[in-house]
Formats: sequence, C-alpha cells, structure tokens
Amino acid sequence: YVMEFMGACIILAIVGVIVVGFILFRDRVSNDVASLVADECFDKPAAGATEVSAVQRQPCNEPHDAEVFALITDPAAGAAAYPVLDSHFQDIAIEQCLPAAQAYLGAALQSRTDLDAGYFYPTRESWGNGDRGLTCYLYRIDGQKLTSSLRGTGASAPPS
Repeated sequence: YVMEFMGACIILAIVGVIVVGFILFRDRVSNDVASLVADECFDKPAAGATEVSAVQRQPCNEPHDAEVFALITDPAAGAAAYPVLDSHFQDIAIEQCLPAAQAYLGAALQSRTDLDAGYFYPTRESWGNGDRGLTCYLYRIDGQKLTSSLRGTGASAPPS
C-alpha cells in the first residue's frame, strides 16, 4: 500500500506542477486567436500572413506588439454564406471597432498619432463552423513594442 500511496503522490505532484506552470506562464502560451479577450496583449504574426489562427500572448507590462480592446460579433445569421464583399469585415470594423477604441483609450483613436487599430476576422472555414467574431486590437504604427496597457491612456502616448 505504501508503494501505491507513493505513486499516487508522485502523480499528484506532477499534475500540480503542470497546473501551476500553466497558470504562471499562460500569458506566454501561443493561443487561438478566437480565444483572445479584451485587455489581453500579444505579438502580431509575421508581416504578410494571410490567415492567422494563433498568436503569442504576452503580459501587458512586458514588451508586446498589440492589445485587444474589443470583441465584435458579425450580425450575420448562423446560416449566412461567407461574405463575398471584400469590404464586409472592414465596414464592421470601422463602424464598431473605432468607437470601441475611443471608449478603451479615453480619446478618439485619430488623436493618437502613434497608434492604429487592426482586426482579426473569421476565415471561410471558421465561418462555416459558426464563427462570427472580430477581434479588434491596437498597435504602434512605428512597429515599436508597447510596454504597458493602453486602456485609459487618452490622447497622449504612454511613456516607453
């Protein structure tokens, strides 16, 4: 019985280490774009990527490329065909992400010469699986890393 008890203790210890490791390092684990939430920071995929399914999360108080400020749901019904207009997702982003950016920053995005907004939208495949989410994010125009959260920073650039 002692050996069984020791084996169970070792298994529990291993599981505990895995759980604690996940909790401590979850900000650094590459994750599905669709699982991002507002106030999360991440590194943008390489330039020229046409389809993005995963990003590298980063703590917002450490260097990162972008920060999620809003999640938008496309109003299209679940059975709707994938949008054929190239501007469909862009129109939604302009109509909904830009006002959300103002609320997040505490100032109009246009007042920030250092920032711009981007968005992820459903692929044809994920759309077919019912994905209607757009993820709106902020990033520095000059490509430099952000080092703190942008929430409530207003019209002036935060210190680097």
